[in-house]
Amino acid sequence: MSERSNRLDWRLLLPARMQQPTGEVLVLGGSDEMCQSLVDHRLAHRWRRPLGPSDTSPFVVAWDDCTMHVEEIARHVAPEGVLYMEIDRRRRGRRTVGLRAVRRGLRGLGCDVYAAHIVTPDLRAPRRYLPMDDPAAVRWHLRVLFVAGTPISRVVRRCLSALLATPAAGAVADIVGLRYTVVATNPRDTTAPLGVPVSRGGERAIVLTSGYDQASRAVVLPFAPDADTPTFAVKVASTTATAVGTLREHERLVALHRDLPKSTARALPVPMGVYTLAERTACIQSCAPGPSMSATVGRWGRSPAGKSGDLDVVVDWLTEFAIATRVDANEADRDWTSIYTEARAVLDLPTDVVDLLDAAETVARSSEIGKVVVHQHYDAGPWNVHIDGTKPLLIDWETDDLRPADCRGPALADVLYLVTYWYFLVTGTRSEDDEHDAIERLFVTSPAADEAVVGGRAAIERARASLGFERDATPAVLCALWAERAVYTHRRRTSLGVLVEPGGSRPEAYLRALARARMTMSSMDDW
Repeated sequence: MSERSNRLDWRLLLPARMQQPTGEVLVLGGSDEMCQSLVDHRLAHRWRRPLGPSDTSPFVVAWDDCTMHVEEIARHVAPEGVLYMEIDRRRRGRRTVGLRAVRRGLRGLGCDVYAAHIVTPDLRAPRRYLPMDDPAAVRWHLRVLFVAGTPISRVVRRCLSALLATPAAGAVADIVGLRYTVVATNPRDTTAPLGVPVSRGGERAIVLTSGYDQASRAVVLPFAPDADTPTFAVKVASTTATAVGTLREHERLVALHRDLPKSTARALPVPMGVYTLAERTACIQSCAPGPSMSATVGRWGRSPAGKSGDLDVVVDWLTEFAIATRVDANEADRDWTSIYTEARAVLDLPTDVVDLLDAAETVARSSEIGKVVVHQHYDAGPWNVHIDGTKPLLIDWETDDLRPADCRGPALADVLYLVTYWYFLVTGTRSEDDEHDAIERLFVTSPAADEAVVGGRAAIERARASLGFERDATPAVLCALWAERAVYTHRRRTSLGVLVEPGGSRPEAYLRALARARMTMSSMDDW
């Protein structure tokens, strides 16, 4: 949390008994802008600084740059009050402040640790909140979500997981918790965290956030006492204005479970209910079994065959899903081939990209691919896929007003999206320049540049053949895919007041890379 971020997802870790927004919050450290964010995001009606060392408040926030000792901070918490405190042990004066030291300082003043969470990658751009006092939850994260993409990170993952299974787990968590948050209350507080609407008591929670932009939501994964897997997943909208995406995801899942064959619906989360948490919409779903595809495919040292096997499993399901949801294009809310025209109108594209879109539009409008539509996931990347043995499960079916209400679009789009990001993971692609090179190798270069290209192309061809489309449908849909993502990104950022430079989004950069590589509608003939 910082001046550069509007994310306040730690609020979901506060006790549910705490009414939000509170009347006031007393703030220690941080800029005035950071303090005001607490009011802007309705954690409190007003904020203030302390009037003196004995000034108290029912809600106290101490940012990571607060230089006061723990005991001094705790003196500002009123009886029965709540303290949120950030600890960055890289800062001078905080290097020896582990969780055990914090507990001692709080207990002397009538407070106790309600929840403590390791924050990664840092406090200013948090992506993960991992409970320090629940080793099983941290081990689950290491097994299911952590991407061990280098030899060192894989060794660290194994060692940490092993140590967290021993009686020394508490000391290990204290050592690795370089940046962590503490929520402190009175020792008798046994209420559930705010982000766990169906509570049996004693839950600890992981909080995840993509940090994509200020409209991104949070995901809470509660762990019951002694459980080694989450009870369910809670999707929490960032604001009331962005709740439509979360509500529509719930509605989509209800409809898909109703309409799909059971054998196909097995790969979807089960929707379990809708709640309101601190004025924010939350939907509960079943939790995905098995590790994330990002974790399995991105793992250093895993065999190419295993990584291709994971891809095949998911592509086969996406093909099955497309066949099950396929309808005539005349039945759709929107003609998906209009995206080529929209991209030319909305984006400032160079001539070679415009020419590429023109060629793709000609193919789409004159071939079978333009006559049908299928249900779209829209974000079927490895991060939204879990694989349990040989069974995939796709999460995050969120959508909003910037997408068609019926969520229908071109067949093959989800497959091409998945294969692209799978290839990035397999090849360790990280920088934008590397991504452009990878796009060229995967879709344009002939003969195939490496074994992963062979596997990716084979998966795409198998899906195309199963769906019964012509070979030039693949490049036409590839252009439609990135044109739609580029237009969506442009409109979403514009709605949030973010300046969008020409070529400033990755989808648009991918279109430019394909055009520079001279991709044509017959490029796939060489596959």
